[in-house]
Amino acid sequence: MNTIKSYSCLILITMFVLFHGLTSYSQDSDFVRPGPGGLFVGLGNSVPCGVKTSAYKIERSSKGGNWSFLAEIKTPSSIGDFLAKVDVYKVMFPGNSAPSKEELEKLWQKAHQSGVFEPADSWVLSFPVRMAFGMMYLDRETKENGTYLYRVTAMGTSGEIVEQHVSGDVKWPIIPVFDTIRLSGLDRSAKLLSLKWISVGKNPAHRFSVFCFENEKSRLMPGRSVTYAKNDTSFYLYQDTSAQTLAMKGLMCYMVPADNYGNKGRAGNVIMADAAGFSRVFFRGSHAEKVSGYLGIKLTWRLSALSSVKKIEIYRSLDSQKDFQLITTIPPSDTSFTDPNVIPDKVQYYYLKACGEFDFQSVMSNVFFDYGMDTRPPVTPAIFKAEGIKNGAELYILLNDINMAGVRIYRSNGLTDSLLVLGDLVRNDSNTLVFRDTSMALNGYYYYQYAVRSENTSHLLSAFSNTVSIRPLKATFPDPPVVFNAYLDNKKVKLFWHNGESSQNMIQGYRLSRSESDDNNIDVSPAIGLPSEEAVLTPNFYTDSLVKPGKTYTYRVQTVDIYNGISLHPVVFTIDIPLDLPIPPADLKAINTPEGVVLEWGPAVSENSTLYRIYRYQRGSEPQVIKLVGKDAITFTDTTISKGQLYFYYLTTLDKQDTESVPCGEVGIYY
Repeated sequence: MNTIKSYSCLILITMFVLFHGLTSYSQDSDFVRPGPGGLFVGLGNSVPCGVKTSAYKIERSSKGGNWSFLAEIKTPSSIGDFLAKVDVYKVMFPGNSAPSKEELEKLWQKAHQSGVFEPADSWVLSFPVRMAFGMMYLDRETKENGTYLYRVTAMGTSGEIVEQHVSGDVKWPIIPVFDTIRLSGLDRSAKLLSLKWISVGKNPAHRFSVFCFENEKSRLMPGRSVTYAKNDTSFYLYQDTSAQTLAMKGLMCYMVPADNYGNKGRAGNVIMADAAGFSRVFFRGSHAEKVSGYLGIKLTWRLSALSSVKKIEIYRSLDSQKDFQLITTIPPSDTSFTDPNVIPDKVQYYYLKACGEFDFQSVMSNVFFDYGMDTRPPVTPAIFKAEGIKNGAELYILLNDINMAGVRIYRSNGLTDSLLVLGDLVRNDSNTLVFRDTSMALNGYYYYQYAVRSENTSHLLSAFSNTVSIRPLKATFPDPPVVFNAYLDNKKVKLFWHNGESSQNMIQGYRLSRSESDDNNIDVSPAIGLPSEEAVLTPNFYTDSLVKPGKTYTYRVQTVDIYNGISLHPVVFTIDIPLDLPIPPADLKAINTPEGVVLEWGPAVSENSTLYRIYRYQRGSEPQVIKLVGKDAITFTDTTISKGQLYFYYLTTLDKQDTESVPCGEVGIYY
């Protein structure tokens, strides 16, 4: 079997490290590697031809034992002997290529001129070349399960020691472990059997062999194998056109990987290389249809052939182009499947995959689709918290249906218990919903009944939830009193009012205020609450005993309801408080006497009187006060007059508050 290796770069690097390490006195097990026929010992990059190195001395020790001499290696003395050895080793290492005769002769000349094998030379790591030059040694005298150490000594041209290396412990034999190798392609026709394996990782096999079973015995197959790598993926190709192979029926074969030294790894799985192949398998009549009566989609199909199919995989997605997920695997004999896990009212896309014995053997159907409808009513929601909020109501709703499209909110009109739906469907993505009703139509005086129903994507409604009653915390404005009146009684203002009968059950009381007004009923002082600023009067009357005579008062009353709402506009009543004037003197008389004009009057009957004020005036002039006399006086003589003049007199009474009475009847006298 011919083997072509495409791992040249990787092998070059590995072997360069292995055999170029012999440059100093050290312990380094990397220059000894196990092979199937013994242990390969790397001797160095100096050619033992007598230019720099005359020979390599090789010694071996069992673990814990003494060193024993194995061999002293030199380069063949003639080009003919060198070429003969290359031919021997080419047979020994069929997996390692070797240069042509012309190239070998050039290598021979260069090595004998420089005494070294240049690392840059393309054939530096060819096993047949290194073995023939005496730069690598194969120890065939090892025992199974043995552990060995090696000592390599490079001898100079005068017999001196130039370099010496001691290996670490090396066990023999070994079974190499490679990256997992799996079959990725199989094709068989009347003229060709083609197999393909791949592995991924940093430890690929460097070569492989393919075996088959014939007459219950395993034999090496005669085809051609190729290996190559791309990044961290390695490919193993095998092609066989031999008549012997193509004539076999029920061909069963397997591959055995190996490393660069020929150590074989564990054999792969046995492959049935069926002549029929997988090419005749395809799907027919793939179809999807919604199930009547419950949520589900039924898939049906037919397969053209069953013998090569191991299973059928069913994939589903909500997108016709991507995101398909495997939902189930069924036997190849099945021709239908009902998918119960669909999302209602959404188009579900499907495709089928018929799978053979190997991963690469699969056939896909076309993409087909349908949608399912949920015929079951959704789970009834629950209102677990409800409260009035500013200008509205708030509901906390628990939703339990996975296929729910949303909820519908129902509310009464505040006057009856009949429920009416509020607006459009309320959509929600979680299992709880907070709904706020802040409709302008809400009235702060009413209690509203609320309930909810779930609606699924198939537009089916659940039963009603529990019903809750909520009063929105909305400002209320009761009607003001319809009647407001006041009158003065014994220097006190009596006020009374009342509301219409329809609103009596909502009234908490009344708020009353008073301010002073001018003649135009314009307030001239701030309004004050009666009997205090925030007082709410529960009776519908009040007596104000703090009024003063001569003042004009404006009273305002507003209704306060049970929610502390106050009527927007007060009812107003204005009342004048007359002054409490003292009584003027009576029976005023004027008498001419030689001393002057004598005035006489009767006393004023009032305990509150203190003084009398005497006024005098003449025609065309303003009255002037000429005298203040005590309350007990009943006469006064005016001596400040002139003869021949006409005078007029009148008196007023002053009380303790300096309030002046109206004038008494005036008198006139010519003096």
